[in-house]
Amino acid sequence: MARYPVRCCCKPQKVLGYLEMPRSDYRNGETEVVSVRSLSVRSFFPAHEKPGMVRDVRYPIKFYGFRDFERGTFEIAVYSDDRPIEFWKTVSGFTPAAYHENGQLMFAADGMMLDENGNRSIFDDVDE
Repeated sequence: MARYPVRCCCKPQKVLGYLEMPRSDYRNGETEVVSVRSLSVRSFFPAHEKPGMVRDVRYPIKFYGFRDFERGTFEIAVYSDDRPIEFWKTVSGFTPAAYHENGQLMFAADGMMLDENGNRSIFDDVDE
C-alpha cells in the first residue's frame, strides 16, 4: 500500500488529505477507480433500492506529477478534479490532512510530524 497526497486542483500547493492505494508505481496521467460510500436517493438510484440505503459507487481518479519549484521536489499526487473535501471523506482509504494555524501541513506524506515552518517537528519521536 502507498499513500498519495490528494491535491486541490485550484491551488495544487494545498493538500486535502492522503489516499491509500494498492500500488506504489502510478504514473503521470494514469487513472484508477475508487469506491465511495453513498446514500441512495430515490431519484438517482434504481427503484428496487430504498432511499437511505448505503451503497458503494465507483469513481475514476487521476494521478499527476506535482513539482514544487521552491523546495525542488517532485511527486505523483491524486488530482482532486473539483471534488470537495466532503467527497474525499467518503472515499475508502482517504485520511484528511491536518494543518497548523498558518496553513502549513502538520504531517508529511510519510507520516512525519512537521512544525509550523514545514520542517521536521521536535515532537516527532519516530526515527528511521
